[in-house]
Amino acid sequence: MLPFFRKIRYQLARENQFLKYSRYAIGEIVLVVFGILIALYINNWNEARKEREFELEMLKEVSNSLNKDRAYLDMIKRRNEIKEKGLQSMLSMIESGEDYPDSVLLKTYNEALTRLSFSYNTGGYESIKSVGLDKISDERIRAGLIELYESSLPVTTQIMTYFMKYQDDNQDMIGLHNALWELTVVNVSDENKKILSKPKSEFFLTQPELIQRMKIEQDIMSFNKMHIRNLEYMVDEGIKLVESELNNP
Repeated sequence: MLPFFRKIRYQLARENQFLKYSRYAIGEIVLVVFGILIALYINNWNEARKEREFELEMLKEVSNSLNKDRAYLDMIKRRNEIKEKGLQSMLSMIESGEDYPDSVLLKTYNEALTRLSFSYNTGGYESIKSVGLDKISDERIRAGLIELYESSLPVTTQIMTYFMKYQDDNQDMIGLHNALWELTVVNVSDENKKILSKPKSEFFLTQPELIQRMKIEQDIMSFNKMHIRNLEYMVDEGIKLVESELNNP
């Protein structure tokens, strides 16, 4: 195309047709500028498309992390339900006044002492941080993710971790446990032996230490339930926030 215009321009200049020459020259300049603008537009559009694809890919990683956290929370919730069931069973056994085999007492007691902890997956969020949070174009989503991963989740998780460590290291709780149980060696077979916990008293269910320990475990169960609900809300809101963007590409 351009060689064609140059040929016309040379011919007009040679024939000294200045006006026509000027028009063709201007037309050639306009065509070149227009071509450059189109090329820039296509390039910018292509770069924007690549950035958007990259942004959505990162948000998919965050969404995957949050959905894994949600599934993990469901498991934690079930463990706390096992704890609550163990507590209720133990209280029912205490109230019944009946005798139960040592194996049943130990199983129910251990269920009431079920422990749990929560950790969350930061892989997707850390990937975004490593390339710059400004890659997330929506300020609302960017602010929401920062709040979730820099404040809400770590603070709640630290509270739960500290509380559990405090309870496990609590000497009063350890003392109550030791007042209820003793370790004994039993024969599993002619050649094998096993160490088991055995109630110290045949009146295990009437021991005041058992009631005190169950009260502590009940408080722990209620604490767990409250913070699990908080974590569920945080993670669910994070999922909704990210998926609102993924569903609007």
